[in-house]
Amino acid sequence: MYNRKEITQERYHTLLRAAVKILASFQNDENLHSIVIKPVFKCTPQINFLSKAFPNSRTIFLYRNIKENVDSFMRVMVSFTRQSFLFTGESEMLEYWTNDIPLPDPVGKYRWALNPSLLKEMSLPGSIVLNWCSTVACIKAYIEQGIEILHMDYKVLVNSPKESWQRIADFTGLPNLEEKPLEAYNKDSQAGAFLSRGILAKAKIKKKDQAIIEQESIKFLAAFDLQRTVEEELNSVKGVLDREND
Repeated sequence: MYNRKEITQERYHTLLRAAVKILASFQNDENLHSIVIKPVFKCTPQINFLSKAFPNSRTIFLYRNIKENVDSFMRVMVSFTRQSFLFTGESEMLEYWTNDIPLPDPVGKYRWALNPSLLKEMSLPGSIVLNWCSTVACIKAYIEQGIEILHMDYKVLVNSPKESWQRIADFTGLPNLEEKPLEAYNKDSQAGAFLSRGILAKAKIKKKDQAIIEQESIKFLAAFDLQRTVEEELNSVKGVLDREND
Protein backbone atom coordinates (compact mmCIF):
# COMPACT_ATOMS: atom_id res chain seq x y z
CA MET A 1 0.00 0.00 0.00
CA TYR A 2 1.11 3.59 -0.41
CA ASN A 3 0.01 6.88 1.06
CA ARG A 4 -2.35 8.79 -1.23
CA LYS A 5 -1.90 11.97 0.84
CA GLU A 6 -4.99 11.06 2.85
CA ILE A 7 -3.17 10.94 6.20
CA THR A 8 0.03 12.40 7.61
CA GLN A 9 3.28 10.60 6.88
CA GLU A 10 3.73 9.85 10.59
CA ARG A 11 0.32 8.15 10.86
CA TYR A 12 0.97 6.33 7.61
CA HIS A 13 4.22 4.90 8.97
CA THR A 14 2.39 3.79 12.13
CA LEU A 15 -0.24 2.05 9.98
CA LEU A 16 2.41 0.44 7.77
CA ARG A 17 4.37 -0.89 10.76
CA ALA A 18 1.20 -2.30 12.29
CA ALA A 19 0.18 -3.97 9.01
CA VAL A 20 3.51 -5.77 8.71
CA LYS A 21 3.35 -6.94 12.32
CA ILE A 22 -0.21 -8.22 11.82
CA LEU A 23 0.88 -10.17 8.73
CA ALA A 24 3.67 -11.77 10.73
CA SER A 25 1.42 -12.59 13.71
CA PHE A 26 -1.01 -14.61 11.57
CA GLN A 27 1.69 -17.06 10.49
CA ASN A 28 1.22 -20.14 12.70
CA ASP A 29 3.71 -22.44 11.00
CA GLU A 30 6.53 -23.11 13.45
CA ASN A 31 8.94 -23.70 10.57
CA LEU A 32 8.18 -20.32 9.02
CA HIS A 33 10.78 -17.72 9.91
CA SER A 34 10.18 -15.14 7.16
CA ILE A 35 7.39 -13.41 5.29
CA VAL A 36 7.59 -11.87 1.82
CA ILE A 37 5.85 -8.60 0.99
CA LYS A 38 5.47 -7.71 -2.68
CA PRO A 39 4.52 -4.03 -2.87
CA VAL A 40 3.56 -2.06 -5.95
CA PHE A 41 6.25 0.24 -7.33
CA LYS A 42 4.47 3.25 -5.81
CA CYS A 43 5.65 1.95 -2.43
CA THR A 44 9.34 2.25 -3.34
CA PRO A 45 9.86 5.44 -1.24
CA GLN A 46 8.89 3.47 1.91
CA ILE A 47 11.99 1.25 1.66
CA ASN A 48 13.99 3.59 3.88
CA PHE A 49 11.29 3.56 6.58
CA LEU A 50 10.87 -0.23 6.47
CA SER A 51 14.61 -0.82 6.64
CA LYS A 52 14.74 1.25 9.84
CA ALA A 53 11.54 -0.15 11.37
CA PHE A 54 12.59 -3.75 10.63
CA PRO A 55 16.42 -3.87 10.72
CA ASN A 56 16.53 -7.60 9.86
CA SER A 57 14.48 -7.11 6.69
CA ARG A 58 15.98 -7.49 3.21
CA THR A 59 14.99 -5.55 0.11
CA ILE A 60 15.09 -7.00 -3.42
CA PHE A 61 14.56 -4.79 -6.46
CA LEU A 62 13.47 -6.85 -9.46
CA TYR A 63 13.40 -4.72 -12.59
CA ARG A 64 13.02 -4.68 -16.36
CA ASN A 65 14.55 -2.19 -18.77
CA ILE A 66 12.55 0.91 -19.54
CA LYS A 67 11.19 -0.23 -22.91
CA GLU A 68 10.07 -3.66 -21.68
CA ASN A 69 8.52 -2.18 -18.55
CA VAL A 70 6.66 0.70 -20.17
CA ASP A 71 5.44 -1.50 -23.05
CA SER A 72 4.15 -4.01 -20.52
CA PHE A 73 2.23 -1.37 -18.54
CA MET A 74 0.84 0.11 -21.75
CA ARG A 75 -0.50 -3.30 -22.73
CA VAL A 76 -2.09 -3.53 -19.28
CA MET A 77 -3.72 -0.13 -19.85
CA VAL A 78 -5.00 -1.18 -23.27
CA SER A 79 -6.43 -4.40 -21.86
CA PHE A 80 -7.88 -2.64 -18.82
CA THR A 81 -9.58 0.01 -20.99
CA ARG A 82 -11.45 -2.68 -22.90
CA GLN A 83 -12.91 -4.01 -19.65
CA SER A 84 -13.42 -0.79 -17.70
CA PHE A 85 -14.96 1.71 -20.10
CA LEU A 86 -18.27 1.52 -18.23
CA PHE A 87 -16.90 2.79 -14.91
CA THR A 88 -13.70 4.73 -15.57
CA GLY A 89 -11.94 6.77 -18.23
CA GLU A 90 -8.45 7.66 -19.42
CA SER A 91 -8.33 10.76 -17.21
CA GLU A 92 -8.79 8.63 -14.07
CA MET A 93 -6.16 6.16 -15.22
CA LEU A 94 -3.77 9.03 -15.93
CA GLU A 95 -4.42 10.42 -12.46
CA TYR A 96 -3.12 7.17 -10.94
CA TRP A 97 0.18 7.57 -12.79
CA THR A 98 0.65 11.28 -12.09
CA ASN A 99 -0.16 11.07 -8.37
CA ASP A 100 2.34 9.92 -5.75
CA ILE A 101 5.40 9.80 -8.00
CA PRO A 102 7.76 7.27 -6.29
CA LEU A 103 10.64 9.60 -5.43
CA PRO A 104 13.19 9.06 -2.64
CA ASP A 105 12.72 10.46 0.84
CA PRO A 106 13.97 13.18 1.07
CA VAL A 107 13.10 14.21 -2.50
CA GLY A 108 16.16 16.44 -2.85
CA LYS A 109 17.29 17.11 -6.42
CA TYR A 110 14.25 15.34 -7.91
CA ARG A 111 11.70 17.86 -6.64
CA TRP A 112 11.22 19.12 -10.20
CA ALA A 113 9.39 15.85 -11.00
CA LEU A 114 6.55 16.97 -8.71
CA ASN A 115 5.97 20.21 -10.60
CA PRO A 116 2.18 20.49 -11.15
CA SER A 117 2.72 22.11 -14.56
CA LEU A 118 4.81 19.15 -15.71
CA LEU A 119 2.34 16.57 -14.43
CA LYS A 120 -0.67 18.40 -15.86
CA GLU A 121 0.75 18.09 -19.38
CA MET A 122 1.71 14.42 -19.11
CA SER A 123 0.39 11.79 -21.50
CA LEU A 124 -0.35 8.26 -20.31
CA PRO A 125 2.78 6.69 -21.87
CA GLY A 126 4.89 9.65 -20.74
CA SER A 127 3.67 9.34 -17.15
CA ILE A 128 4.56 5.63 -17.11
CA VAL A 129 8.06 6.53 -18.30
CA LEU A 130 8.28 9.11 -15.50
CA ASN A 131 7.28 6.52 -12.89
CA TRP A 132 9.89 4.04 -14.17
CA CYS A 133 12.65 6.65 -13.99
CA SER A 134 11.49 7.82 -10.55
CA THR A 135 11.52 4.26 -9.19
CA VAL A 136 15.05 3.55 -10.42
CA ALA A 137 16.24 6.94 -9.16
CA CYS A 138 14.68 6.15 -5.77
CA ILE A 139 16.49 2.81 -5.51
CA LYS A 140 19.74 4.44 -6.60
CA ALA A 141 19.39 7.17 -3.95
CA TYR A 142 18.70 4.64 -1.20
CA ILE A 143 21.69 2.51 -2.13
CA GLU A 144 23.78 5.68 -1.97
CA GLN A 145 22.32 6.41 1.48
CA GLY A 146 23.61 3.04 2.65
CA ILE A 147 20.51 0.83 2.43
CA GLU A 148 21.46 -2.66 1.29
CA ILE A 149 19.36 -3.61 -1.74
CA LEU A 150 19.76 -6.62 -4.00
CA HIS A 151 18.92 -5.58 -7.56
CA MET A 152 18.28 -8.10 -10.30
CA ASP A 153 17.14 -8.00 -13.91
CA TYR A 154 13.96 -10.03 -14.45
CA LYS A 155 15.54 -11.54 -17.58
CA VAL A 156 18.44 -12.87 -15.54
CA LEU A 157 16.04 -14.43 -13.04
CA VAL A 158 14.16 -16.21 -15.84
CA ASN A 159 17.16 -17.21 -17.96
CA SER A 160 19.50 -18.20 -15.11
CA PRO A 161 17.16 -19.36 -12.31
CA LYS A 162 19.66 -21.53 -10.44
CA GLU A 163 22.27 -18.79 -10.10
CA SER A 164 19.63 -16.13 -9.43
CA TRP A 165 17.89 -18.01 -6.64
CA GLN A 166 21.27 -18.76 -5.09
CA ARG A 167 21.99 -15.01 -5.02
CA ILE A 168 18.60 -14.39 -3.41
CA ALA A 169 19.19 -17.16 -0.86
CA ASP A 170 22.63 -15.79 0.02
CA PHE A 171 21.28 -12.26 0.38
CA THR A 172 18.21 -13.11 2.46
CA GLY A 173 19.51 -16.06 4.45
CA LEU A 174 16.64 -18.19 3.15
CA PRO A 175 17.08 -21.77 1.93
CA ASN A 176 17.55 -22.09 -1.82
CA LEU A 177 14.24 -23.67 -2.84
CA GLU A 178 14.67 -23.15 -6.56
CA GLU A 179 11.93 -25.53 -7.72
CA LYS A 180 9.07 -23.87 -5.84
CA PRO A 181 9.51 -20.37 -7.34
CA LEU A 182 9.86 -21.85 -10.82
CA GLU A 183 6.60 -23.75 -10.37
CA ALA A 184 4.90 -20.45 -9.55
CA TYR A 185 6.48 -18.71 -12.54
CA ASN A 186 5.20 -21.36 -14.94
CA LYS A 187 1.61 -20.71 -13.83
CA ASP A 188 -0.49 -17.81 -15.08
CA SER A 189 -1.62 -16.26 -11.79
CA GLN A 190 -4.03 -13.98 -13.69
CA ALA A 191 -5.65 -16.71 -15.80
CA GLY A 192 -9.20 -15.74 -16.71
CA ALA A 193 -8.66 -12.06 -15.90
CA PHE A 194 -7.79 -9.10 -18.13
CA LEU A 195 -4.17 -9.40 -16.92
CA SER A 196 -3.77 -12.98 -18.12
CA ARG A 197 -0.73 -13.64 -20.29
CA GLY A 198 -2.84 -14.54 -23.32
CA ILE A 199 -4.88 -11.32 -23.23
CA LEU A 200 -1.87 -9.07 -22.63
CA ALA A 201 0.00 -10.70 -25.51
CA LYS A 202 -2.80 -9.59 -27.86
CA ALA A 203 -2.97 -6.00 -26.60
CA LYS A 204 -1.50 -3.62 -29.19
CA ILE A 205 0.17 -0.28 -28.49
CA LYS A 206 -0.68 2.52 -30.92
CA LYS A 207 2.15 3.85 -33.10
CA LYS A 208 1.70 7.38 -31.75
CA ASP A 209 2.07 6.05 -28.19
CA GLN A 210 5.19 4.12 -29.20
CA ALA A 211 6.66 7.37 -30.51
CA ILE A 212 5.78 9.17 -27.26
CA ILE A 213 7.43 6.40 -25.23
CA GLU A 214 10.65 6.78 -27.21
CA GLN A 215 10.68 10.58 -26.95
CA GLU A 216 9.79 10.70 -23.26
CA SER A 217 12.30 7.97 -22.43
CA ILE A 218 15.13 10.02 -23.93
CA LYS A 219 13.97 13.14 -22.08
CA PHE A 220 13.45 11.64 -18.63
CA LEU A 221 16.48 9.34 -18.69
CA ALA A 222 18.59 12.45 -19.25
CA ALA A 223 16.70 14.45 -16.60
CA PHE A 224 17.21 11.72 -13.99
CA ASP A 225 20.79 11.10 -15.14
CA LEU A 226 20.06 7.45 -15.92
CA GLN A 227 21.98 7.09 -19.17
CA ARG A 228 23.41 3.62 -18.52
CA THR A 229 21.72 0.28 -17.96
CA VAL A 230 19.95 -0.17 -14.63
CA GLU A 231 22.63 -2.61 -13.49
CA GLU A 232 25.41 -0.14 -14.31
CA GLU A 233 23.59 2.75 -12.66
CA LEU A 234 22.96 0.88 -9.41
CA ASN A 235 26.45 -0.61 -9.33
CA SER A 236 27.92 2.87 -9.80
CA VAL A 237 26.78 4.13 -6.39
CA LYS A 238 28.21 3.18 -3.05
CA GLY A 239 26.49 3.56 0.29
CA VAL A 240 27.54 6.00 2.98
CA LEU A 241 28.96 3.17 5.12
CA ASP A 242 31.01 1.87 2.17
CA ARG A 243 32.56 5.28 1.62
CA GLU A 244 33.36 5.64 5.33
CA ASN A 245 35.03 2.21 5.33
CA ASP A 246 37.11 3.19 2.31
